Amino acid sequence: MTGNLRERLAGWLLLLVWAGVIWTFAGASFDASNTSRLLAPLLHFLLPDIGPEGLERAHFLVRKSAHLAEYAVLGLVSWRAAAFDLGTLRSALTAAVLVVAMAGADEWRQSLLAERTGALADVWLDTLGGLLGVCVIVLWRRRSQGADRERA
Repeated sequence: MTGNLRERLAGWLLLLVWAGVIWTFAGASFDASNTSRLLAPLLHFLLPDIGPEGLERAHFLVRKSAHLAEYAVLGLVSWRAAAFDLGTLRSALTAAVLVVAMAGADEWRQSLLAERTGALADVWLDTLGGLLGVCVIVLWRRRSQGADRERA
């Protein structure tokens, strides 16, 4: 197997692994009541004067921030997998489609679980996170390519 093919397969494997991580997070063990068991003590430690209402808001923000972060990573690894065969813009579009598909599938799956609820707002949030990840890599690539041209 050539190095280029090995890298291409590694890119797609990384994408599949990260999609599996997201799929696992969408399961029943990561619903709000279960994550609050872990997050509440941590939030109380970090913010000792936080009241019940503040704790609930902080828990919500941490959970939604996790959506953004995990999908930003999905956007990055999707772009990377597609970048072996496509240019920067086509890779970005492919990554965006993969992110939207994963976000929709993730929320659809959650709607089928008794412990979870699927929410269209979360599809939008996940998509936003993925698109942020794609934008970061595209902007970084353009900037680094511009710097390479200036050095030449």
